[in-house]
Amino acid sequence: MNILLKNKLFQIISNTFKHIRIFTIFFLLTNCSLLIKLDKQHIDYSVIHSSKNIPKICNDKKNQNTQIVGDGKLIAKTFLKFTNQLEKKIILKPIEKFALFTLLQMLLRPDQSSPFARFQVLIGNKNKFKYWDVSSNTNKDWSSPIFRGIELLLNHYNSKYSLIKLASIIDLEFKPLIKVTPLLSQFLSTNQNIIKKSSFQKKYYFKSYQIIHEGESLKNISLRKIVKLYLLNKNKHSKHYTLSNHLFSFKSTDFSSHQKNYIGKVQCNYDLFLYKKSIYPIGKHILKNNLFGIKIKNLFFLASSGQNLDTPIPVKGTPFFKSKTPSRPIPFCYYKNSFLNFNLLLVSAKGRDPGQYLYNIFNLDLSKLDDLKDLESLLNFPRYLILLNPPRILFESGKSDQFQLDEFLKLNFNIYNKNTLGNIWAYASFNQSKTLRKGFVTDARQHASIACQ
Repeated sequence: MNILLKNKLFQIISNTFKHIRIFTIFFLLTNCSLLIKLDKQHIDYSVIHSSKNIPKICNDKKNQNTQIVGDGKLIAKTFLKFTNQLEKKIILKPIEKFALFTLLQMLLRPDQSSPFARFQVLIGNKNKFKYWDVSSNTNKDWSSPIFRGIELLLNHYNSKYSLIKLASIIDLEFKPLIKVTPLLSQFLSTNQNIIKKSSFQKKYYFKSYQIIHEGESLKNISLRKIVKLYLLNKNKHSKHYTLSNHLFSFKSTDFSSHQKNYIGKVQCNYDLFLYKKSIYPIGKHILKNNLFGIKIKNLFFLASSGQNLDTPIPVKGTPFFKSKTPSRPIPFCYYKNSFLNFNLLLVSAKGRDPGQYLYNIFNLDLSKLDDLKDLESLLNFPRYLILLNPPRILFESGKSDQFQLDEFLKLNFNIYNKNTLGNIWAYASFNQSKTLRKGFVTDARQHASIACQ
């Protein structure tokens, strides 16, 4: 299976260049130094691969009805232990567990899961899926897409708990210390000069004149107080929120002729036909969204929060940040194949054009996937990204074998090595498989944890 998929991947790359050659011929003719091939002597092969100590999927050793995935090494297991203890006191629906986990993201990732971040979630129950995208066209005061999104979901699923009640539960019952994750540490280090200018954030993020680092503890804050600020401004900002449930529909044969015997249905919040026409919606800013999810029996939630923090704005009196402009959404897609009784959800959370990665995956013959282990292998395949102005390709050469690298070097195109590209998470159910049938798969390129029960 892996060999077939690898060969298909490079066939896709070659075909892609045929499509975009019209758009790049001008650059080829006017710049004699355009072709920059990879120098094999200067490729850094120290790429992040799956660690045996940090599992990316849950195993099938026992009947595991619950799975938690999140950023960092500890949050998934910490949250699972927290809800196990909490359910000795109160009964929680899956939607309420997901809402609690979303609120905790604000403490874990005050950068990309700030109350002001865009909030997206795809919810699945057996063969039914529902997509939610909540955003705001203003960053003033306490216009909060995440709080708004949680309220909408609690109401939709008839929860007896309010947003402020769940925030109070976190304040009173969640005792573990939140540790700085690698991605938050990187953000804090990059923006420490901005953070120093905020008196609250300087006290919150600095210790002995040093910015806090990965693994150090964050101070506790009251989420209830933060929610109160949102509720006080709720009516004023109601007109600024946008809710979208729209998904574009495709057939798997629209992407890959190899799937003609097992036609599946694909739905995405991105129009993937743009890539087929060699139109690339490449953004100016690199998206770096935070991903998290929960599975309970047949019901799962896979969510994203994010904002453009090239120049973050500290929010007075809080540890949070907000952006100058609204963030664009990241791509969510799901694939449903009734012939194979196989469902797959993919979300791409990082890069200037994260939709390219999903388009390339749908060009593969997904009917060859047998279980979660196969899906994990698929996500570990080397990726490439096409960029324009000037036209060039970024390629994970360090993750490819010698044959793949040699084939890539034959392409008459700008090619630059990149250690890692993108961050793709998945949820899949292989109902015909005997093992590793159902659950999340996280990307080995990023630091993430998964807890299973």
